[in-house]
Amino acid sequence: MVLAVKERNDLVDPAPRAQSLSLSIRNLLLNEITEDVVTEAPLVKELAERIRREMNMVRLRKREAYTYVAGVDAGSQVIPLASRQYAVLGALVYSLPSGSRFYLPPESMCMPYSVGGGGFGGSVNLRREARLYETAKEFLVGGGEVELMLVDGPLALSGWWGAAGSEAERRRLVDALNGLLRVCRDRGVAVAGVVKRPSAR
Repeated sequence: MVLAVKERNDLVDPAPRAQSLSLSIRNLLLNEITEDVVTEAPLVKELAERIRREMNMVRLRKREAYTYVAGVDAGSQVIPLASRQYAVLGALVYSLPSGSRFYLPPESMCMPYSVGGGGFGGSVNLRREARLYETAKEFLVGGGEVELMLVDGPLALSGWWGAAGSEAERRRLVDALNGLLRVCRDRGVAVAGVVKRPSAR
């Protein structure tokens, strides 16, 4: 236990002071969050009503329409080194009901720090997404039994992709996506892109 010394050399425990600060911060945050929820609840309700008026809702049946389903996701890890930027990226397909996994060998890349303007990050994003589609395509070409392929990424590319990375990386991404869609079409596999960012939707 850490003790503080007062001027008259009495030992006191500083914990109560620290606890009161923590509680004060917690109470401040809770009060602000609660106030925001109360203030914005009518706005959220109004927005929900507007969406219901303007959009066509399609009811889904409460049963599984597909037995053989596969999902593919990609990831990347950037490692800052002393003189260069290094990244490792890869993708994985997981299929049900077999519970099997499929992946291509991981890919690595590195660039000097002199490549500025987000150039390295843009290249990592392009290559990661290309690896996503390439892995899904190779899984299907290899004979995986699939009725529905879920892809953690867009199936239509926005303008953002045209400004990132090099021309060769952009071409690779477009070719990988088109290649996956062609295989899905030829094999009669339904494919759905799962996206989070509003711009990707």
